[in-house]
Amino acid sequence: MTRISRVHNPMICGAMLIVLALSALQAFGWQEKISPVSDYQYKKDYAQYETIKKEADSQKRAELLVAFMKQHPISRMLTYAAAD
Repeated sequence: MTRISRVHNPMICGAMLIVLALSALQAFGWQEKISPVSDYQYKKDYAQYETIKKEADSQKRAELLVAFMKQHPISRMLTYAAAD
């Protein structure tokens, strides 16, 4: 082996180990959380809010809205939920 390959061999092995470790972490669920103000979360919250609005009993609807606000303390839907 030449001098250059002796120097680069441990670096290549180290880089491969890092890539492998990051792949394993992602495979086991290490992912970034979805922002509570993202469009994706807004659509999920909106669907849940729509089902709450369809509740006929006003007392039960109020309880569901309070539970929704506790479950989603940071949500773009809170202004609508608080208005009801």
